[in-house]
Amino acid sequence: MALTETGLSSQVGRGENSGRLLRHAAVVRALRPLGAVAADGTFSATAPLNLSAAWKTNNLKAVVLVQETGSRHIVGVAALPLGSPTQN
Repeated sequence: MALTETGLSSQVGRGENSGRLLRHAAVVRALRPLGAVAADGTFSATAPLNLSAAWKTNNLKAVVLVQETGSRHIVGVAALPLGSPTQN
């Protein structure tokens, strides 16, 4: 599971992008494994969310990836917003 945050940017002070404001796509704030699918194809997990007070809850999503063990291919993805537009 990846916790991502959108709406972030960086003011660049040096290098070829000096003086520019770079806007970022979804930034991964945390990445953690949730477990493995059981032999019968079922899966269940409870994952506590340790959110930083600096993160904007209304910009956070939990993105869950299903990955094959041997090939490491991603075979499924789902995303869930963690906040509502009225939260700050």
